[in-house]
This record gives sequence, C-alpha cells and structure tokens, in this order.
Amino acid sequence: MARSSAQEIGNEGVGRDGQARPSSPSVPTAGRDEELIIASLAAAVPSIAAITGRECEVVVHDLRCPERSIVAIANGHVSGRQIGSPLIGGPMNDVALKALARGVNPNPEILAYQTKTSDGRVLKSTTTLYYNLDCAPFAALCLNHDLSVPLAAARWLDQLVGATGAVAEPASEPGHPSRDFGLVLDELIAECLGREPGPVSELDREARLRIVGELEGRGAFLLRGSVVRVADALGISKFTVYSYLDEIRSSG
Repeated sequence: MARSSAQEIGNEGVGRDGQARPSSPSVPTAGRDEELIIASLAAAVPSIAAITGRECEVVVHDLRCPERSIVAIANGHVSGRQIGSPLIGGPMNDVALKALARGVNPNPEILAYQTKTSDGRVLKSTTTLYYNLDCAPFAALCLNHDLSVPLAAARWLDQLVGATGAVAEPASEPGHPSRDFGLVLDELIAECLGREPGPVSELDREARLRIVGELEGRGAFLLRGSVVRVADALGISKFTVYSYLDEIRSSG
C-alpha cells in the first residue's frame, strides 16, 4: 500500500443492494474502522510469525494507548514484551518511535533499520504505521528479527575461510518478566542518570537537558504522567521539563 493509511471500510450506512442502512449511534465510524484494522493486523500475527520463525518478533501496537499499546505479539522473547506491554521499553534506536515522539509523521513504511535490545543483541527491524482520516497514527505493525545467529554464522564463515579473529559468542537470552510502563520508564530514567558522572543534585542545566532529550528520543514522553515522573527524578518542576521539551523539539 502506498500510504498505509486507514481507508474507510465499505460505504458507511449503505448495503450491498445500495439501500441506506442505519449506522450504530454508539460507536463513531472512524473508531470502528480503527478497531477493525487493528483486529485484522492482530489476526495476521501468527501467520507472519509462522513464516519468519521464532527469532522474529511480530508486534501490533495500538498507538491510541501507549501505556499498554501491545495488543498482539508473537515471539515476545526477542524483546521481553507481551500483550499489555507499553510502547516504550522495546528495541533501542527505534527510528519510528523517535519520529512519533517528536510528533513527526514519517513514511508509513520504515524498512530494514537496525535496532538493539537492552542486553546488546542486534535486531533488524521494520515498522508499518497506519493513519486515520485525520492523518494521526493509530496502529503499528513491527517486525524485529534477532540477528544473533546469522551474525555468529557470518563470523564463523569468516574464520573458516581464513579471516582472523575469534568468533564471539551470541548473547544468551535471559528470562523476561512482565513489566508495566511505570517500571520501564523508571529503568529508562535510571539508565540515563547512570551515564552522568555525578549525583542528581549536582546535575547542571546542560546535563538535565541532555537527559530529557534522550528520554524524548526514546519515546518516554508519549506516556501519561511521564513528565511528572521525570521531573521528580531530576529534582526539577514539571514546567521546567516542558520548557526543556519545547527547546529540544524546536531545535530538532
């Protein structure tokens, strides 16, 4: 599809015989169409996973609810997520997520870009975004293929044909307990703070701005309540966080 945007499914209120049909008064047409598209994508997940194999995670996100966006997933062991997991906390360096966080409508199909898991495994990712009639993204279909085995095989072949260097062991897969969006957000904040040399109380404006910028790039502020949580962690007001975000977004 050229745009991957949500099209009106059928002619609302018109039957196959061309006669008018009453529409449901309780659910708006756009909402029904979005639900139908999301349900259709979710139904396709097992079929896609059956073809791509267990090292390829297949995910459907309902972007209208970022706190528990995953509505369907296969091979969740790749990133450690499951149904009900939040939009953040998935692969790092996700260009589609960065675009959504900045309010930019990227191309609907973002193909074959490299991401990475929190434990360092390299993934090859693809994202297709679905837009409603107001050009707002409401769903995403994502594929994240763990390249640990292919990369290890490539290193082995290089060694076999005479290339120097030892073959690195592929990263092992740890257990992945279910995590809610609050815990994931706290982990992201702690990760950013951990890269700063001093305690939070000694962070200057540049350091705080850098931390907010990294959290923005990783989609943290797509979640409700995230501004207050970040403000508390940095020891600043939520208005200061909003000011930092305005500065970051205007310069980006």
